Amino acid sequence: MEYKKFNQELHDLCDPPAREAVTDWVAMKWGLQAKPNPDKYGVDLIVYRKGQVCGYIEVETRDWGPKPSGFLTFRCPYDTIHIAQRKEKLFTNPGTLIFVTTRDFENAYWCKAEDVKSSPLIEVPNRAVKRHEYFYDVPIELFQYITLNLPF
Repeated sequence: MEYKKFNQELHDLCDPPAREAVTDWVAMKWGLQAKPNPDKYGVDLIVYRKGQVCGYIEVETRDWGPKPSGFLTFRCPYDTIHIAQRKEKLFTNPGTLIFVTTRDFENAYWCKAEDVKSSPLIEVPNRAVKRHEYFYDVPIELFQYITLNLPF
């Protein structure tokens, strides 16, 4: 099994705005406070209700690429969303959610980590790792599609 190497530049470009968008949405829609996890190797966000931990959120960003017309698509064009098996160590806490944001950080899909873990593992060759990297092949129906835009 092989894993994608960590890319600090890509992380810095995507993670902070994606986490901020999800944090704002969680506060606006669910009335909960999401804070960055101080453990940089742990799940991205810890969620609090009235000062008590009530859940966890792992955030990813996707660029599903241009449509034939040249415009970027901000909805998943596939029947499944791939979640890297290497992230399964982050799904051990009960109440963990996975958010997959679009590159513009205005839309996202979310699902429960337990739904990810119950999905089949498949090998997916990709730009970063040509072979032997496995992903959970999660049906799009298990995700909720949301708009992260704030109303103001």
